[in-house]
Amino acid sequence: MASLRQIAKKAGVSPTTVSRVLNDAKYADQVSEACRKRVQEIAKEAGYQSSYHRRAIQKSVAETIALVLPFGQHKPDETNPDSLLEPVFHGLIAGIESAMHGSGYALSLVGPGRTKRAEELGIAGLQSKRYDALILPTLTSLYEDVTTQIRHTIDHAQNNARIVQIDYHNTAQSNHPSIYFDEAQACHMVLQHLYAQGHRNVLMLNRSHTSNRDHYYQQAGQSLGMTVQTQTVKIDSAAKSSLAGHTDTTEAAENSMLVRLATGPHDYTAAIGYNDSMAMGIIRALHRGGKRIPEDVCVVGWDNTLAPFASPALTSIDSQFVEMGRQAGKLAIELASADENKLADIQDKRIVLDPKLICRTSTQKTI
Repeated sequence: MASLRQIAKKAGVSPTTVSRVLNDAKYADQVSEACRKRVQEIAKEAGYQSSYHRRAIQKSVAETIALVLPFGQHKPDETNPDSLLEPVFHGLIAGIESAMHGSGYALSLVGPGRTKRAEELGIAGLQSKRYDALILPTLTSLYEDVTTQIRHTIDHAQNNARIVQIDYHNTAQSNHPSIYFDEAQACHMVLQHLYAQGHRNVLMLNRSHTSNRDHYYQQAGQSLGMTVQTQTVKIDSAAKSSLAGHTDTTEAAENSMLVRLATGPHDYTAAIGYNDSMAMGIIRALHRGGKRIPEDVCVVGWDNTLAPFASPALTSIDSQFVEMGRQAGKLAIELASADENKLADIQDKRIVLDPKLICRTSTQKTI
């Protein structure tokens, strides 16, 4: 491969000019268009490839945006890589990649280390200029056990740090631009749909009595004059599954629902799963208990990931993971390319994604 000096000699310019053109370095815009084209053509013929590290040093950018993946990190030294199969990560990565296509930035995935959490490593990489911007999911609906630690780390990051947060909760107090999914509105949409179908007493299978979603369902139920009963499903967080926990979650929900069917009370006409996996467990239990869906009991899921494959097809809230990723990718690119004067304006951005309820057979009104 030809060197910069060889290309410069053939182009009749200095090695510095060649470096500026091929590395898109400082003052590259001062090189004439004719000279730029001549240098680029000679470099192409010679098979020259610019050095990423040299370019990064000259431009003082890494050309990389990082996505933190806090998968299964119940403890810093205990991770479950199977959690990477969670639909949230598939959706986020797909959305971010679609936003970054053609931007000139590469996407780097940051998982937990042996002694440090993923968000700590991500923020350290941002501060050391290994990354130009950081996308940090704080999806507390999936990882309630690590939320406090994540928020503590974020709060101690500089206010002008180039961080994009993705959250299920209102991030109005955040110091960083945020993508917020309106979970409260989604809960109201689910109950409003069931109310229109004639339901007044609903059973919700939840991961925790203290979850925000349980609170939102209770609020929505009160406003509509409905009773929402919460039943907590115990899931073994240490268990591993080839389906990223779907099998364990479905079986736990099925067992919990079977107990309810056997012991009562049977004062509900609709059942809601915390996610699609739980809703599929509810469906299994109802089938085993001789209940018809939706004639005897309607069922609703959440995330709209497994819902189309359930039998019957499951009504579910679409969590819009892909759109979350797309919006986060756009914000991250803005942050990565912004100068200090424009940074403050971007930091104030808050994007709220409206939920969508996808109605299917599991809540279809019967005549």
